[in-house]
Amino acid sequence: MAHDHDSADEPRLKLPALPPVIFAIPLLGGLLAHAFFDLPRLTMARPAAWTAGGIVAVLALALGLWAIRTFQAHGEDPHPPSPTNVIVQTGPYRFSRNPMYLAMALLATGIGLGLRSWAVLASVPVSLAAIHWLVVRREEAHLGATLGEAYHSYLARVRRYL
Repeated sequence: MAHDHDSADEPRLKLPALPPVIFAIPLLGGLLAHAFFDLPRLTMARPAAWTAGGIVAVLALALGLWAIRTFQAHGEDPHPPSPTNVIVQTGPYRFSRNPMYLAMALLATGIGLGLRSWAVLASVPVSLAAIHWLVVRREEAHLGATLGEAYHSYLARVRRYL
């Protein structure tokens, strides 16, 4: 759904950092805790953990690529501060307004499973909370202000995450 406005005049979305960085900080904390402290581990066998983690990580990468390519197919730049001219509503955006962030969460989950690490798995909801409060809420306010009723209609139809 196109929106007729001059994107050169559109105010830029201001974020404290890029979403992958915001997501990665708690994940890095979980990885460091896993590496340096004798914390409990998942009880699954190592080959099963690697298999489960690998499957989840591959699904995450597929979802992330699908979301990025869908964005680009509509002429949109997936970099959050870039001006938005179109509400992307196809591909994974039919089901979730934030499939790229879901892909990040799935990738971190796959890493946690593969490492059999409770610490890494525990970082995932922390990362999601950080993304929600530092990025998603700002993106939604920004897009609502710049795209108006078309965006509000999309909000009413499509879930934020799942």
